[in-house]
Amino acid sequence: MVPEQAIVKAVNEINIDVKAGENFAFVGESGSGKTTLGYMLARIFEPTSGNLWLDGKEITYARGRELRELRQKVQMVFQDPGSSLNPRQTIESILSLPFKIYTSLTKAEMKKSIARLLESVNLPVELMPRYPGALSGGEKQRISLARALALNPKLLVMDEPTSALDVSVQAKILHLLVDLKRQFGLTYIFITHDMSVVKNISDRIAVTYLGRIIELGMTRDVFERPLHPYTKALLSAIPVVKDEEKRILPKEIILQGEIPSPENVPEICPFFSRCQERQKICEESSCPDFEEVEKGHLVRCYQYKTQIN
Repeated sequence: MVPEQAIVKAVNEINIDVKAGENFAFVGESGSGKTTLGYMLARIFEPTSGNLWLDGKEITYARGRELRELRQKVQMVFQDPGSSLNPRQTIESILSLPFKIYTSLTKAEMKKSIARLLESVNLPVELMPRYPGALSGGEKQRISLARALALNPKLLVMDEPTSALDVSVQAKILHLLVDLKRQFGLTYIFITHDMSVVKNISDRIAVTYLGRIIELGMTRDVFERPLHPYTKALLSAIPVVKDEEKRILPKEIILQGEIPSPENVPEICPFFSRCQERQKICEESSCPDFEEVEKGHLVRCYQYKTQIN
């Protein structure tokens, strides 16, 4: 007898608009559903319910030619550049593939386009005959960026773009992303657990926990006035050096309690078992809807509910 398969709702009740030209970040721990969400936005995964829209056009179930056209507009940069680049292909071969699939460029024109891509990510054309194994982690991530930019997309979904890099290389990649945004007119969606990266590059933040967005707002608002207890815990874990940074961020919060199973997320607030600010109503009521505490700053928490049924 085949055992019944468990159903995991990796993403649940997420309703979000990302504006053209915006840097938007989904943040949360591993298992919060943010990577699955990124894969759906890039149409690598297909949602089991709900709808995705791009430029006013539904793309949820795009197929064939429509999906092919979508690939030109939405690209994804993966977390580990080492595993996302074919080790048996040269850099020239890797970067030429988008042009071969979507354009009719001659070999000479393709070579010029690849050289321009390398230049845009601050890499020398001399890398073209090399293989990924000969490159550093930062160089591999730049190649991944160049490949994603080959067809002039509108949206880049960035899955932990700096997590596999050391701190000094991270800073260079973040500066590069700012330059590329200006150069190509890009919209970024960042998938990350690193609140330091979010603070430096994003315009708005959605804090996710077990598949749900629990806080949403402008980056500055969320950092200066975190509302949800989970957001406060995330911010308290940011390493700081300067005294002024310590004064801004919450005091260190060490979370206790068990994380609910993704296979059986409770109907009440999913953070209840770890929350240091929980109330009786949190255990007795279903997960609260969003409450707009201040303009553009929303939270799912009974501490901020204006009306409780």
